Amino acid sequence: ISKLCHRAILLTQGRATQTGKTSTVVDAYMNADAASSTEVAVRAQDHSSSWGGTLSIQLLTVRLLDPEFSSFQVRWQQPIKLELLYEVKIPLREVVFSLAILIASEIEIFGAHSNRETPFSLSVGIYSITVELENPLRAGLYHLACGADYPLASVPLFHVSRAATIEVLDVGLDERTHPQSGAGLIDVEANWGVPRTCLK
Repeated sequence: ISKLCHRAILLTQGRATQTGKTSTVVDAYMNADAASSTEVAVRAQDHSSSWGGTLSIQLLTVRLLDPEFSSFQVRWQQPIKLELLYEVKIPLREVVFSLAILIASEIEIFGAHSNRETPFSLSVGIYSITVELENPLRAGLYHLACGADYPLASVPLFHVSRAATIEVLDVGLDERTHPQSGAGLIDVEANWGVPRTCLK
């Protein structure tokens, strides 16, 4: 949006709640979308109808486990620990769950799946599933997408592209501020060799 428009309008439930410079409106949108608590309720209409909607399974809530703050925030490099609450509406066999971290423009940074070798079989009921993601993200706001499918048949069961908004802070667990230098959205480890003198 920022590349295409100089001005923008923020709509909330069909009403214009803010107008102005695009960067200001986008910031307001991202902050309004950020969770004000450590648990987010996911509505039925948040499930993509092209991915099965809520016919067979519905994500009910996403909860940040072991929160240090009263909002959906984690420190730089702090693992992201989540509890996902699902309602299974019909018996399901060989289900694989997935998570993805996206930036505001819906570009996926990375994803994770439950074990494809041992998929879940679920009867009708409410289920709680916990997951811990490593956190290579730099400071900023990110969206959590959740889904499930039958991997062998490549049949999607559900997909929620914005189940929660996670803020990664620029302060690590050691209380040091993470330097925000260089390009990219994630930090990865690399093993560097010692520089050696080369013969000319």
